[in-house]
Amino acid sequence: MTLPAVGTGLGCDCSYPSVPVWKWQDGSVLDVRRAINASQVSEEFVSTLHSTESTHTSGNVPNRPMWVPVLTNQVDYADAPNVIARLPCNSLSRGEDSVLFRTFFFTLTGLPLLGPGVFVETGAHDGVIDSTTLFFEKCLGWMGVLIEPHPVVFPKLLAAPREHAIKRQAAVCKKNGTVFIDAWPATPASTHDRPVGQSLEVPCAPLWQLLNRVPAVRYIGRVDLLSLDVEGAEPVAVDTLGDKISYGVVMAEVTAGERRIHTMETMMERGFLYVGQISARPSPANYVISDVWYNRSHFARYWPRSRVMFV
Repeated sequence: MTLPAVGTGLGCDCSYPSVPVWKWQDGSVLDVRRAINASQVSEEFVSTLHSTESTHTSGNVPNRPMWVPVLTNQVDYADAPNVIARLPCNSLSRGEDSVLFRTFFFTLTGLPLLGPGVFVETGAHDGVIDSTTLFFEKCLGWMGVLIEPHPVVFPKLLAAPREHAIKRQAAVCKKNGTVFIDAWPATPASTHDRPVGQSLEVPCAPLWQLLNRVPAVRYIGRVDLLSLDVEGAEPVAVDTLGDKISYGVVMAEVTAGERRIHTMETMMERGFLYVGQISARPSPANYVISDVWYNRSHFARYWPRSRVMFV
């Protein structure tokens, strides 16, 4: 099946095969059947990132004591002979987009869902490298919002061929104001205060307010895919989702410790089902793990043909 290319900036060939989900290489789809909610967690969350490094690279992922019993999915590993197939358009992604697409935006028979969708990506950087939303815009015709706080990086985002995305320079915080982020542009943004000599002051706002300032998002009141890369500010981001927007899938890059516990508990208290982790390692020095939740009522309303409604 061939999907229409929506922007011309990248010259994407959006051909994508019609293959049943269960025929994809192992690890390419999250195990939605094992998703859990807050009422199913009987023991406290462990405060470390993960139990052992080997659980993310050996393929044998046991249920971890004192933690939610769901699998970690290894989607890309630098030394692995075979990784899951890349999506068209963005060869520079780490593979998370492929897993999210196949898990949530496929029918049970293996056809991609072609409805209009909305994405939001925080920590969008230049809008291309490692982007988790580029495929959804270029090949599925989605529109969305790209948020990048760094004043040095943001001009690169403005120049990116993301014609169907609204671009905003801001950090996420609890209330309108400013925060300090690392001055070094190669370092991902952080909303934690740092010495003035090593920091840059940037505008910030609660996430729901940032999105509410985008007329299209405010009008339709939904975000189908929210990708959070806020370098330790995950609790602030999920605390400021608000109640004016319906969210479908939320993926947050993992930061160990109390912040992760808060993020997990907040998401599950909001009624999201926790599906598991996506683990990507495009190089030995670059190891990225993200937690994934989804809102079943959102899919019942906006994506009723999604495979997650039938498994």
